[in-house]
Amino acid sequence: MEKITKWIIIGIIFTSLVGSALHFAYDLTGWLPLAFFAPVNESPWEHLKLSFWPIMLILIFEYIFLYRKEKPNNSGLARTIGILLMPPIILGIFYLYSSILGTEILLVDILTFYAAVTIGQIVSLRIYHMKPLSMNLNKYAPIVLLAFAAILIIFTFFPPHLPPFYDYNIGGYGIPP
Repeated sequence: MEKITKWIIIGIIFTSLVGSALHFAYDLTGWLPLAFFAPVNESPWEHLKLSFWPIMLILIFEYIFLYRKEKPNNSGLARTIGILLMPPIILGIFYLYSSILGTEILLVDILTFYAAVTIGQIVSLRIYHMKPLSMNLNKYAPIVLLAFAAILIIFTFFPPHLPPFYDYNIGGYGIPP
């Protein structure tokens, strides 16, 4: 098995486990610095952190151990597209099934998270193996990921008053009082 495939499998397992654990981190501790990385409420938006931050950690290790010496042509673009594909999968499935059924189902939410992580990683691998694309796409990929990271953090502390940011359990937005 090639190295990148091993890293993709590790990424799926790691993100699934760490993302699941992150779900409870802020609730259990109330430690404000965790709000950057862990959901602070039960809004759909906050749950996007569960896939994003663990996969970003894996990406750092991938860079150190896999890409530092040689940068495959599509590596940056492949990882960025895979990572950015996860949020629309999570939100899309959540809003589709919950609007049809009129309720949320925890098991479906959990399976959606695992599916989004797996699909994002597989798409990453497929793009990685494509014929070389523009180096500019790879060069700007980290900037896109940093921008998304900034948006995740900013919207935790200053959430727009839109449905993805609303937590029905607390009846509000952002960090619970």
